[in-house]
Amino acid sequence: MTAQWNPGAGAENIPAARKAYSRTCLFLLAFGGGWMVLILIISLIIRAAGLSGKISEDWNYGITYGVQAFVVLPLTMLLAKRFGDPCRPAEHKMNIGQIILAYFCCETLAVAGNMIGTTFNGILSRIVGFDTSFKQLEESLMGDAGITFMLCAVLIAPLTEELVFRKILIDNTRKYGDFTAIMLSGAMFGLMHGNFTQFFYTMALGCFLAFLYIKTGRVRYTITLHVMMNTVGTIVPLLLRKYLTGLNEWAESLAKSLEQMNLAETLRLLISKYPLLIYSGITWAFVITGLVLLLVFRRRFTLEPAIAPIPKNQRLKTVCLNPGFLLFFAFCIYRFVRLMIA
Repeated sequence: MTAQWNPGAGAENIPAARKAYSRTCLFLLAFGGGWMVLILIISLIIRAAGLSGKISEDWNYGITYGVQAFVVLPLTMLLAKRFGDPCRPAEHKMNIGQIILAYFCCETLAVAGNMIGTTFNGILSRIVGFDTSFKQLEESLMGDAGITFMLCAVLIAPLTEELVFRKILIDNTRKYGDFTAIMLSGAMFGLMHGNFTQFFYTMALGCFLAFLYIKTGRVRYTITLHVMMNTVGTIVPLLLRKYLTGLNEWAESLAKSLEQMNLAETLRLLISKYPLLIYSGITWAFVITGLVLLLVFRRRFTLEPAIAPIPKNQRLKTVCLNPGFLLFFAFCIYRFVRLMIA
């Protein structure tokens, strides 16, 4: 006798799942909201002490990410350990070759997401009448950020974000479906960045890293990949920042020389930015390789059935219509608006 699909199968798991999703979102809110509140308090203390103009950009980054890594992260992990109900994935090893191949896939998803974000920002800017793109990272790269900024971006941020958005989030939600946990991990990771410039590529990366964590059960691999991505996306542009200045004018001059068939001028312009061109060429080689890998191995992107499944037509409501998710989403909307009009 053929089994009949029952759209209500798993309905008994909805109350427990809703509590788990709500509780997990509150962990994320404690991480993001607690970090913001502590930084605000420290900023007020610094201002009251008359030290606002005396603290360098490097010190600002050190304080900001120091609070995240050594205060907020331990408290969040303590909350998750005390009140969470983890269901950890089984552990499997990745070798160096697999990590490198996964990195190529990360580059592909990051570039694709960045293209979507740039397009979306362009459309949104026209609608609202002002530039909605996020300039802070670009300003840091082009400004006086030094070794502290690099350490924070390359080491501290990947460590804290992977422990929160992969390990804590997935361990506490995958019982009700790996796919839902992956999508939630990516969406929350993107939302926490607080801007549309980073939202799309961080969501794509978050989903991919969440999938890898579920398949390996070892957050060290996702931390490693996150470090690799931030290294290439932060340190390399810092090393090349003198070649990034006047890039728009350079592109216009190059287009003009090509139009005029001025080979000598074209060659001079290309040589003047050759390290940047080499970096771009290598990046696109990684992106194309990653795209091929994603297509070739697409059938391997499979997941195990949920331990406590939720009916398909109830999943979105179960994940989103709970106090924890709504509070975290409101917090993210506040961050989006605040950074957009800053």
